[in-house]
Amino acid sequence: MAEGTKGIIVAGIDQGNTEPNFSKSAESPMIQESSMPTAKSLTDSYKKNVRPLVAQLFKTMKLDRVYTRAEGDHLWSLGDEKPILDFLGGYGVNIVGHNHPRLLNASEEFFRSQTPMFAQASVRKSAALFAEKINSVIQKENKIQDSYVVTLTNSGAESVEAALKHALIHWKNKKEHRLLDEKRKALQFSEMDHGGFFEIQRLEPVFLSVKNSFHGKTSGAVSVTWNQEFRSMYYKSPLNIEFIDHEDSFDTITALVKKHSCGNFVGVAGVIFEPIQCEGGMNPLPENLIKSFVRLQDEFGIPLIVDEIQTGLYRTGRFLASSSFVKKPDYILLGKGLGGGLSKCGAVLVRKPIYCEEFGVIHTSTFAEDEFSAQMAIETLSILEDHKSDIEERADYFEKTVRSHIQSLAQRYPEVIKQVRGEGFLIGVEFDVEENKKLSPLIDGIYQCGMISYVFASYLLHQFQVRVGVTLSKPNVLRIQPSFFVTDESIKQLLKGLQSLVELLVERKLLKMTSHFWEQPLADELLETPSDPYTRDFIRNNDDDKEIYKVGFLTHVVNERQLMTMDPLFRHISKKDRNKFLSKFAPVASPMRYHTQVVRDDQGNKIELSLYGVFLPSTYFMKSHRDRSVDAYNVVRQMCHFAEADGCGTIGLGQFTSIVTDSGTLLREEFPNVKITTGNNLTIGSAVLSIERVLKELNKTLTDVKIAILGAPGNIGSTLSVYLSTKVSELYLYYYQDVKESCKFQSVVDEIQQTSPRCCVQAFSDIELLRECDVLVVCTNSTDFVIPSESLKQNAVVLDLSVPSNISPKVVQQRKDVTFYEGGFMKFPFQQKIESRWVPAAKTTIFACMAESVLLGLHRSPRSMHSIGRVDPALVDPMLELAKDSGVTLGAFKGRR
Repeated sequence: MAEGTKGIIVAGIDQGNTEPNFSKSAESPMIQESSMPTAKSLTDSYKKNVRPLVAQLFKTMKLDRVYTRAEGDHLWSLGDEKPILDFLGGYGVNIVGHNHPRLLNASEEFFRSQTPMFAQASVRKSAALFAEKINSVIQKENKIQDSYVVTLTNSGAESVEAALKHALIHWKNKKEHRLLDEKRKALQFSEMDHGGFFEIQRLEPVFLSVKNSFHGKTSGAVSVTWNQEFRSMYYKSPLNIEFIDHEDSFDTITALVKKHSCGNFVGVAGVIFEPIQCEGGMNPLPENLIKSFVRLQDEFGIPLIVDEIQTGLYRTGRFLASSSFVKKPDYILLGKGLGGGLSKCGAVLVRKPIYCEEFGVIHTSTFAEDEFSAQMAIETLSILEDHKSDIEERADYFEKTVRSHIQSLAQRYPEVIKQVRGEGFLIGVEFDVEENKKLSPLIDGIYQCGMISYVFASYLLHQFQVRVGVTLSKPNVLRIQPSFFVTDESIKQLLKGLQSLVELLVERKLLKMTSHFWEQPLADELLETPSDPYTRDFIRNNDDDKEIYKVGFLTHVVNERQLMTMDPLFRHISKKDRNKFLSKFAPVASPMRYHTQVVRDDQGNKIELSLYGVFLPSTYFMKSHRDRSVDAYNVVRQMCHFAEADGCGTIGLGQFTSIVTDSGTLLREEFPNVKITTGNNLTIGSAVLSIERVLKELNKTLTDVKIAILGAPGNIGSTLSVYLSTKVSELYLYYYQDVKESCKFQSVVDEIQQTSPRCCVQAFSDIELLRECDVLVVCTNSTDFVIPSESLKQNAVVLDLSVPSNISPKVVQQRKDVTFYEGGFMKFPFQQKIESRWVPAAKTTIFACMAESVLLGLHRSPRSMHSIGRVDPALVDPMLELAKDSGVTLGAFKGRR
């Protein structure tokens, strides 16, 4: 038994028979697994019928356990005999552990007594008793005489909703009283300050909330939540909100209050805050900020809405985490553990002097105040009161034990552990993934997607049978939130797992850390092999680059083969597992920024280039495009919003991000403040330069050869065809479907004939005719079409602009006579290069489409120069001139000559 814990170790609370023994009981009823569905079938059903995306996330991250029994701090999952240590605790719900014996006894007695659970339109006995009890506890803990009117709710989110609703009623009443006073003054003095009267009349209520906050996901609660993604469905928030920085001073906040006030009438209806921002990374609010809020309450009469849903009920060792600084909150919001893990129960407490009686009629709920939930809340408070001193000491012991161990790890491995923070039974461990320069691209990419804490949680679950949580707004923070009666043995297991996780990260044994993700077993020597160190090359700007113009470029994974280039780890993983990674992980991963650097040109211009990517492969985009689905289009929109939020003034659409947005035209109205380009002007120009360079080496010119273009109906292919028709006398256009059935193909032929009537155009769909052509330019966007090796002419020249390639691998492997190269590469001056494993290009070159985005940013070119929509052949030469002026030249070939 640890010192100072007063007997809360082995049995859970104390050694008496009335308290829980959390060992596995022989009398515990066991469900016969043979009569149950399998874990897989339940996961599939949950994914299909309940929460598709979330279920996919759980399945991908190997967190798709089906838990069938719980006792104390242990969970048992379907098909697994080993118990799981629960350090997540239902995000704070199970404050006294799962199925506490006193709560079980109380619930059994409740149902045996046949007490009516729902007797609406009557006096609710247990609700009244709960209100008395919670008032008694708060008055005692905060040492105040004030009492509160208690409204029971079904959840923490409803508690927030109810508090905001009451605050609006309270503010509205104050406004009406003030306007009435103004009218009385007017009658008394026969004049009215019309300006002040009407200005107050026009005022609308505003709430102050704190950045990185989380208050729930109902309409009002999500309005005061900082996470932009959770509020993405709103074009305009239902409530007027101002978000405050953690570092804001009282004067700064006062200025904000006065902005929304008229004279001494304040337009702020309330300040809502969490003493510790749990979803924001277990961050305690700065002491000075909370003191500023108390001054707002004292000096301006602004109500304080203290969200104690996750931090209350002794979670931090105090009944209310805010009690050190806020003695008289106007609103206290409770939830999570209030029902002891057996009932869904929340409460909003409103200080009596400001309570509006009409609220009891305006806000009602069918299921709130039910007898069962209220009785469970009363019993939970009784348990907490009975063991108050033990819980307080145990909270201090748990925090010090975990904090000291993690801090020791942080001192030994500062490149992995950044910080441990929180209070009592509410701890967050922040991993230093952002600045770690030794991890693999896979781990870095997963971090950038906001998924790294799921990987860490999955490792601890599978290798140490420890269940921890993640934080919604901080992707590199693990949350630890056990019951108050967690044993020393369980704590040791948690710390052992965390230490193993940290050591694997330090030693870069990432295959070992992720081994349970892959279906194909890996050899022991591979598991112990460190991954190659990786530097995510974020080239920081100098001080004089702070106001630098920013350019973003959007990319995605091509296919499973590219994964092996992106991260050597994938070379040890089977093709099946690589494809599974793309098909399962990619749909639940967010866009990421994986590279940033400054790029300069010959004229002294400079921009900051950032590359954004998603794990989704080309096949995903192509299928979405063919199916006329909006899924891929929405992915690109999300990427553009990411880049715009980063401050990018120009955004280049790479690969299929251009195709699924109709060459950027679908984005034009949504992003009026950003210049968007597909980069097709320079792609076409570089292709022509490439052909001319190769032919020059062969002592030939464009007029000496027969040129065939594959993909003429496409945006690049059509413009390239029209452009080349002005330079050659004969042009072959191949279309792998029926030529007569393609309106796009025919329109290209018609445009060539109008632009270059002397050029003879041969349109064909018989692939055998390719053998007559000297030069083949492939600019298709298909993922299921391949040019066979035997269809090429002897000594043919092949320029491949397709990504993924539509050229058979046999062309490279067997046709040594063929000059094969990938086109579309440019080279910047001063030996500048974009050296990132995520970009499948030569290190000394840059994709032409990316180069165009950079050039347009360097010169702040007008929108007329951007290649959005149908490419204008007349813009190809001006783009080549722009490149020449900047010192950007044709890059080295990637292929074989």
